[in-house]
Formats: sequence, structure tokens, C-alpha cells
Amino acid sequence: MVETGHLRGAAPAARAEACARVARRSLASCPGRGATLDARSCGDSGLARHAPARAGGGCFPHRLEDEGVRWPARSGAGLDLARPGRGAGPPARGPGRASAGAVALGLAGTGERHAPVFPPAFRARLRWGWVARPGRGGRGGVSRRTATFRGALGWIRPPGYHDGCLNALYCEALRARSSIPDEDIHACPHSACCPGRSLDRPVCHPAPPNSPGEPMRKSIGLVLFVLLGSAIWAVVAPGAASASTTIEREFGYGPDRFELTRNADGTTQVGMSSATREYTAGRPDLPLVGERVELPPGLRLAVAEIVRLETAPLAQDVRLPSAMLMRPGVDSLERSAPDPAIFGHAGFVPEQLVQVGAQGFERGRGVAYLVIAPVRWNPATGELERVERVRVRLVLESTSERPLERERIVPDWEDAEVGAAGPGSRAAQPTSLVGGARRAEPFKATQLPSLLGSPVAYVIVTNDAMAPAFQQLADWKTQSGVPAVVRTISFIKQQYPFGADDAERVRLFLRDAYSRWGTKWVLLGGDTDVIPTRFAHTTYYGGEVISTDLYFSCLDGNWNADGDSIYGEGVVSYPPAPGDSADLLPEVYVGRAPASTLAEAQLLVNKALKYQREPVADYMNNVLSFAEVLFPNPWYAGMATTLDGAELIDYDLLPILDTVPWIHSARLYENYTDARWRAGSLPETRAIVIDSLNRGYNIALHVGHGYRNVMSVGDNNLTNTDAMALTNGDRLTNLYAINCNSTAIDYPCIAEAFMKAPNGGTVTVIGSTRYDFPTYGRQYKEEYFELLYQRGVTAVGEAQARQKLPFVALSNYDGVHRWTQMALVLLGDPELRIYTATPRTLSVTHPASMPVSDSTLTVIVTAGGVALDSARVTLYRAGHEFASALTNVAGNVTLAVRPDTLGTMTLTVTGFNCRPYRASVSLVAGAYPALAGRKVLIVDNGASGTSGNGNGIWDAGETVALYPMLRNNGGSSATSLSGTLLTTDGLVTILQPAASYGTIAVGDSASPSPGLLVSLPFTAGDQREVPFELRLADGAGRTYVERFQLTVRAPELWHAGHVVTDGNANGRPDVGEVVSYSIQLRNLGTGVARSVSARLRNLDGLATVTDSMASWGDLQPGQEVSGDALTFTATSTAATLLLVVSDLYGERLRQTLDILYPAAPTTLLAVGAATSISLTWARVADAGLTGYNVYRATASTGPFVKVTQVPTARTAYFLDDGLAQLMRYYHKVSSVDLSGNESALSTAVSSSTNPPMHPMFPFQTRTLTPAPVVVD
Repeated sequence: MVETGHLRGAAPAARAEACARVARRSLASCPGRGATLDARSCGDSGLARHAPARAGGGCFPHRLEDEGVRWPARSGAGLDLARPGRGAGPPARGPGRASAGAVALGLAGTGERHAPVFPPAFRARLRWGWVARPGRGGRGGVSRRTATFRGALGWIRPPGYHDGCLNALYCEALRARSSIPDEDIHACPHSACCPGRSLDRPVCHPAPPNSPGEPMRKSIGLVLFVLLGSAIWAVVAPGAASASTTIEREFGYGPDRFELTRNADGTTQVGMSSATREYTAGRPDLPLVGERVELPPGLRLAVAEIVRLETAPLAQDVRLPSAMLMRPGVDSLERSAPDPAIFGHAGFVPEQLVQVGAQGFERGRGVAYLVIAPVRWNPATGELERVERVRVRLVLESTSERPLERERIVPDWEDAEVGAAGPGSRAAQPTSLVGGARRAEPFKATQLPSLLGSPVAYVIVTNDAMAPAFQQLADWKTQSGVPAVVRTISFIKQQYPFGADDAERVRLFLRDAYSRWGTKWVLLGGDTDVIPTRFAHTTYYGGEVISTDLYFSCLDGNWNADGDSIYGEGVVSYPPAPGDSADLLPEVYVGRAPASTLAEAQLLVNKALKYQREPVADYMNNVLSFAEVLFPNPWYAGMATTLDGAELIDYDLLPILDTVPWIHSARLYENYTDARWRAGSLPETRAIVIDSLNRGYNIALHVGHGYRNVMSVGDNNLTNTDAMALTNGDRLTNLYAINCNSTAIDYPCIAEAFMKAPNGGTVTVIGSTRYDFPTYGRQYKEEYFELLYQRGVTAVGEAQARQKLPFVALSNYDGVHRWTQMALVLLGDPELRIYTATPRTLSVTHPASMPVSDSTLTVIVTAGGVALDSARVTLYRAGHEFASALTNVAGNVTLAVRPDTLGTMTLTVTGFNCRPYRASVSLVAGAYPALAGRKVLIVDNGASGTSGNGNGIWDAGETVALYPMLRNNGGSSATSLSGTLLTTDGLVTILQPAASYGTIAVGDSASPSPGLLVSLPFTAGDQREVPFELRLADGAGRTYVERFQLTVRAPELWHAGHVVTDGNANGRPDVGEVVSYSIQLRNLGTGVARSVSARLRNLDGLATVTDSMASWGDLQPGQEVSGDALTFTATSTAATLLLVVSDLYGERLRQTLDILYPAAPTTLLAVGAATSISLTWARVADAGLTGYNVYRATASTGPFVKVTQVPTARTAYFLDDGLAQLMRYYHKVSSVDLSGNESALSTAVSSSTNPPMHPMFPFQTRTLTPAPVVVD
């Protein structure tokens, strides 16, 4: 069937309040004009009672029950408009109807389309809008149908507004700018009937429509539409953009993607690959597809319009079941009660085939999702149709939302679609830092993320104790072409003192790493006691807090946008709640190594290195699946099943593995004798599962019940003890678990036990931290294995993140998909490439040595005697050279390098499903000089033209002399060596750029004379990294280049608060009293602030300053000091003052101060943990709020000491950690505004930390919990 017209689904932001409505009408004379509209004219729509009963009032919509008029959902796409709070109205009938609640326009006759002529930005401001009115044309043939759209022009009336009401300004615009006679524009005297209207704003409506069923005169209608649109646009949106952007996309769904299954009750189940299912109670159980659309910068999707629709039959005389209900695992599987309005509808449902879904940013790209219903059903006739092709026009509007800025982009690290390329393609390989013939440079990452130094693809965050173990993994990543660094949580806390807790501080660091290093992979190197997780709140399924590492992956958006103590809230439609602005699209791929000790960290690193570098070949083709009957629970042999875990294997996984003929699949089923399964399934018992895991399988999939420390396997449970006792040795498993809570990272869960098994176990685990909903979880699982085996996405972290993307479309709402997005986490190295076949052995040809000089290294790679395209070849020496590139189709690559010291470099070659090749390349002395940079001496003691404090560190504002030392590691002397210093930093002035080194003999070192003189203004920021290039030439005409960078220190002064001395001793500056401020300054920078002073000035004449000067002396990094008193008298509470703080070099801080103080926080609550206490309170509503200070004491009487170095962000939550166990603490909280005014302290709250864990706990049992699994 072919349908044309404009069916529009509007995003929430595209609907703004507009106090206007005109009845549906066309331009021709209405036969019934002058008659009073009665209920028969409006059908049974329920709108007749609002019709104006006066002559000449015009006609109103004919048979509105056919129009499907409903009020648009304010909270966005994906909502059932017939449900409470989401609009109401009669069901639409007939094919091609405008969707209920859609914002739509139709001006075309049969088979014609016209672009909307209303200014798009105006349409975006409508809460209600134009709808397409289908004609009365009959249907075509069975396989193709044509829906006739006639020109029906009108507004959908908002509840409570008078029919025909239109603002008088619109009427004036119509009279002024159109040819419509004045007598056809009627003022409505009933302004009192419209809520919110005043009598000085009369309303009007144009003249009546054609008679029912008569085609509209398109030319006239279009003219009116242009004039009316331009008139309203001129009045409503002056100064706005005159046009918006539209793009079109087309989607199609072939018959091979669908599977129809007859249920026991005679209903038909419609299955579809890469799709989810309807989960709203009462709706038909039909598939939904999320389609991704990339958006131009600065635009967001406002409206989606169907401009062409083609459908084809799927089945006849079909009855569909209703959507499933969510039930605990102890209950039976149950469906919701069918909605009579839908199941009794005489026409196809769903009516709205395309809706605007979630929007956000993914690695800098604007992304919008469309929610498309690829199947529709006619309950009256039983016809089932698929969408063969749908063309959608997308109306885009400007937005102020911007992605996290990407200051550094490494093209090699950007994701490419692997599906078309397949295994062995360049898209499927690790990424590079340097490609082709580009000359190698050292891999030297800055301590903090910066554009200087090397980009960093892989970041490991851990604690100081475990850093040595994780550094081994980072070294391997760098050697294999994925530059990696380790940073500790203590370092991050020092550099990011702001933040409510360590989770936020880590995320802030990762945002900088992604932005400035170009980071793609993140390993959280520690269990949640080392690297905390984020707890996301949901109201779904009774409410839950879900431990999720998605917080560290999706770096755009604000996970606590409303500033309360609850993170990750989704959109709730009834009662309406906007939720937080958590963006669920990944910027980096994240895994977690659940270690708490150095020994555990070393074990996990050893496993990851063993699997990647020294894979055991004889088990990589083996896949183990073990599944039990999920429902009914309990189940006994011979009973019928409503959901068998074996269905998720035989029906979902095996068809994927069928495309990979070398895979051997072993299946253990509790209900293994069921005739539905393929031959070869074996019984699932605890003993058989343990025996199978001990034999070693590359991939294992569990489907069953579970809890934090158990996994149900038919006759019994696997426990943490069983997992720790596995003996599969180096045949390490990648486990995927569809069960509840087994990957609850905030507990000692069984997934962690699998990872920590000392004699085998797993190398990666994917599972849920909370309940798993298997009916929907199976869709994520299917997407994961398709990515792994059919699309060549073998990096486990990438596959785990991308498996969620098809379902992001529906995940902004607080429902099952948002729950699953949050709960599904990865344990293990995210960049680990899972072998999907027996590893191939590489044959690599290369020189065994190379000279210390300008050189190239040519490498030839084959596998099985065939040239290997896209093999990654990396040459690396820590602190010296790093070069990495892909081989060409002939298996060749040439790396350009300039080694400057004797020794060895590592040569590493990796390839898709290939065992890595590792070798050493010796560096031997050449015939020529080879100069290597050593350290750079900094002189700032006042000698030789320098000025500074003599500490040997370059502080902002100083002029320093640089002495870069060089060593000759070559085979001959470098004679008459001279150099010139350059920089790309525009703030740096090079006062003395040239220097001489003389002659440097073989093995000798030398410094330049004179020193290279440079200066930097005091306004340079703290830890600014300045790049330098030293260009050298010797007497033989040879040239050399040495590059180095220096970090500049500077103070950062922060107004930490002030102590008030006043006349009535209330600690507040009251009008008329003499007040003294002792300003507390804190140095947040790493440089010394020397001779700090301040001046206070009156800004507006409402205060008199009597003592305007204060001093602090020198402020060391991290030091907080109170200065001399500043004295003033305010004559009004509106008084404002200006505080200017300077040091030896100049002004450091300028701040406007008022004398109005914020309110104190209330409702302070405290919850203790092992070594921390979580504090929450009611957020303070103050537009000038900066944040909150937290104070701690060990006695109720104090003293209370400030815990926060700087006020936390506007978040009513703080985690006070690093506390002693089994200790009582007392806390108070204050609020701080932009003037540094601090409220009174809140009432104290007390809480105790927990006692240490007893060695015998947690005690392992082998029993099921009351609610081990959730089903949908």
C-alpha cells in the first residue's frame, strides 16, 4: 500500500504554548453556514458542546471521529495518547490517518505532496497544530493501497479552549496581509470562555469549510495557507529564523526480518531481528525499531513527517496478544489486559508509525533516534502489514545544546561501521597513533589531559597500590598500537577537588581525557571500594537504584540536572517529570577490573594478557550455552513452559552461529528433551555445568535465574565458591549472563568470583547489576552476538556498548529499556579482542637491527602464506619512539623512525583472529651523530636576564633561562653544533632563541651557551603545558630536531568565604551597621601566590567603604588564609561591592559581592558505609547558588571542620569518604552563593561507619532468593 501526505510526530521541545485554535475548514462556502452546529455535525467526538451557537459562526469539522483528534502528548514521542495524562479522544479510523496527538499537515490530493509552507520555527512553537485529514477514497488492491489525503486545514483544540478561538492579532494580520474579506473574519464575543484570556484580547476565526467529502480547491487553499502562515509567523515569532532545515531519510523492512509464531492461545507472536517489543500495557505486542539519524551541528530533531509509506501484507485473519506485564520470577508469565479502544479499533494500529525518540551526542556527533513501528495490524479484519518502505522528512530546529568539545580527534580511533567490512577489514582492527610514513615520535602523555604531548587511546584508573600491576597492561596496549596510561584515584582527587564524590571526579577527569587526549577506552581498575560506581535512580518496577558504569561511558549531559541527590532520572509521563539530562550514547567504551588488592589486580592483568598474547588455540571455536526453564517457576519435567531459557539459545543464538560454520556449540538445557530443540542438547545440572566450564569454552552463555552470589542451573545453583574453584586454566571464558543481579558490582557477586578464579574462570563477564528482564534482555544479547560473529566487532567493550544502541530510542523514558541500559555492565578489559576462530599464526619479515639515525623499517606480514591486509604493526620504545600503522593489501608497511639511543625496540604485529607477533629490533651505532635530548634545566634566580623566585620551576610571570641538555649516542662527533628555539604557544616570548653547543663527542653531553631566554605573562593558567622545538645544525650540514614541553605553574585564588564581624553579632551585614569582612582565600593552583593583597570598592553608592585594603602575604599551593579586615557600612540590602585581589604580578581575582545570604539546607540525612558516609539534603532554591560546604565532627558539640576544599556543585549530595570504620561522625552543611556568602549551618546529623567485614562473610549459600528474576 502506498500512502502520501504529512504525518508528523513532534518532539517535546517542538510544542510550546500557543493560545489559538481555528476550526477545521476549507475556503469554499459552507452549505450549512448560518446554522447552529449540533452533535451530529461533530459525530461522537465530544466536541459539539464547545461549538459557538450563533449565526454566521462558521462550520466546524465534519465527522471528527474520522479525524482521530486527540491532544498531543507534552512529554514527547513514544507515549500512548489514550492513557491518562497523555491526551484523550476517539480512535481514528481508516487507512493513512494522522497519528493521534501528531502535529501534522496535509495539503495534497491523491498521490501528491506539498511541502509545508508554514514557517517551521513557528510550527515548532505549537503545542497543537495542523493535522492531515484523509479523504473518503476507497482502498486499492490487497498488496498495494492508496490513501487519499484531502486538504483539511485546522488546529487541534487544547482542552478548555473555545472552538474557533484565534488571537485578535492574528485576525488583524489576516485583514492586513490577505485577500480574505472582512466579513469572513468574525470576532468571537465569548473571550471569557477561554481560560487565561482577557476581554481586551478578542478572538476570531475565518470562514467555513467545504461540504463533507468535497475535494478542496488546492490552489485557493494553498494561497490561504501561505497568507495565514506568514501572518501568524509575523505576529508570533518576530526576529526568529525564517527557515529551518529539513532532511529526508528512507527505511525499509524486508520479509526476511520477520517471524510469525502461533501461541498456544491462538494468537500470533510477531518477531523481528534487531527490534524491541511493545511493553506498554494494553497495546498489541508488536515490534518497534529504533533508527539512528545523524544531525548537522547545532540542530535537533523537532518533527518527523511521513511523506511516503509503502506496506505489504504479512498475514491475514491474525489475532495479536497484548503486551506482557512485568512480574517477579516467582509469578507466572502474564499479559496485560487488551485496551478495548485499540483492540476494538476499525483500522490499522498503531496509527502513529514514526515518532521522535531519544536524542543526544555520540563522540561529538548529534544523533536523533526515530521510533518506527514496522508492522501494523487491523483488529477488525485481522490484516497484518509490514512497512516495506517509509520515507520520512525530518524538520530540524536550532538548539543551544552542544556536545562535549572534542579538542583532539585522532582519525584512526574513530568508529567505522564494521558490518559491511567484515572480519579482517581495516575497520575491524585496533587503532593507531601514527600511520603510514609519518615519522615516529615518543609516546609521552601529559599528566593531566592536554593537547600537548601524545594522544592517549586507553586510560586505566586505579589506586596507588594496584598501579604497578595495571601498568603492565598499559604497556602491552601501547606496544600493540593502543597508547595507554595509568592514573590513580588519589591523583584525580587532587586535581579535581570539586565534585560531590569520587565517581563525579573520575567522570570529570574522563571528560577531559576524551576531549583533550582523544581517549576511546577506559578501564576502571578496581572494585567499587576502589573506583566507585554511580547509582542511577528509577521509578520503574517499584523503584530501584541501579549500580551502573554507564556514567563513565556516556560523558555528555548532566546526570543530576535538577540538582537533587538522585542521579540518572528518566522521563516520567504520569505524573509528568522531565528527569535528568543523562545522555545514554557512549563517548568511551568502559570495562571494570573488580580488584581490591594488588594480588587480585595482578591476577586479572595476567588473565587479560594471557588471552590476548598467548591464546590457547584448541578451544576458541567452542561456545557453551546453559539454560533453564524460566517460567513457570518452579518447573518440573512434563510441565508446559511459558518461557524456556532454551528458546533464547535455539531460536536466537543458533541462527547467528549457523553463519559461522567452524563454531562448535554445546547446549545444556534443563528441559533438554523438548521436541522444539535441535538435536544434541544435553541435560543442565550443576555437576555437568561445572564439568563443562572446567573443560574450557571461549564463549559461555547462561540463561536462568540468579542473584548476587548464585546462578541457577537446573537442579541446583552455582555459587561464588564454585566459580572460584574452576580449573579451566588458560582456556579462559568470556561469559554472557542473562540473569538477575549476578553482576551486582556493588556486592561480592558471582561474576566477580568468575573473574577472580585463580586457576581459570573468566576473562570477561557481561551481565546485569540488578534485575534482568529476559524478554527484552534477549534482544540485547542477540545484538551482541550479531556484532561479535557477523559484524566483526570483537573488542568486547565496543560490542557491549553498541549492543545497546538500537534500543536507546526508547531509553529516555523511565522504563524497561532505560533499566537495561543502566544495569548491563562489563567486567574486564574493554579493548580485549575476543577470538571468534582458531588464532592464526603470523609470519613476519623485518630487519633484526637498525642504526641510530634517520631510518625506515619495512615489515611484511603473511598468515597461512597469504599477504595479510590491515595487520597492525607497532614499533615502540618507552620514552623514545612510537610508530604504528596498518599493512596494505600486499601485507607491507614501512615505518619512518629516528632512534637516538642505543638499545632495543619492541616490534608487535596484531591482526584479526591472529596470535600477536612480538620481536625485538636492536638499535646499533651508525656512522653519524645521533643526538638525544636529556633533561631541561630551568634558571629563574635573577641571573643572566632572568627574573623569578629561584625555585627552579617556571612560574607564570617569570622570565627564565632554559638549558636543554643533549647527548651524542651516534658513531661520530657533532661539530659546531648550534640551535634555535621555537614554540607554537602564542603567550610565550622567546627573548634569546639562539645558542651554541660547540662540539659533542661520541658519548658526551652538553648544554647550550647562553641559555635560551623565555617569558610568559602572569595571566597564563596553572599547569599550562608549553611545547618547544629545538632545531639544530652541525658543521657537516646535518640537521636535527628535539622537541620537549614544560609545564608552567600558577596560583589560582578562590574566595573560600569570609568571617563577618558586625554590630549585633548575628554574622550578617545589616543596613546601617559597621561590618568587617575577613576574606578567606584559598590557593587552588600549583604555583605560589606572592605578596597577595586586596582592595574593596563600593559599586553602586549603597555602601561606604572605610577600610578598603587587606593583605595575606604569600599563599602556598593548597593553603587557605584569612586576610586583614575590610570594613564597610551598607545603606541598603541591595548594596554591591567589588573585591579585587592581586599578587606580586597583578590582578588574580575580581568578584562582585552582595550582602544577601542564601538559606541554610534542610532535611539533612546520613547513611554510613564501611569507610564513608553519604549525605543528602533538600536542595536550596537560589539563582545565585554556587554549591554547598560540608562540615564534619567526631562529637555533637564539634568542632566542625570543613571537608570540602571548594563548594560542591549545585548537587544536594556529598560522599564523605576515607573515614575510620565503626566510628560515629556528625555532619553539617551550608550553602554558598556567588558572592562567597555562606548560609548558617544546617542542623547536625549523626551516622556511624560500618564495622570491618568478618573473614567468614559473605557466607555462601546454595538457595534461591524469593525473587530471583524478573520477566516481562
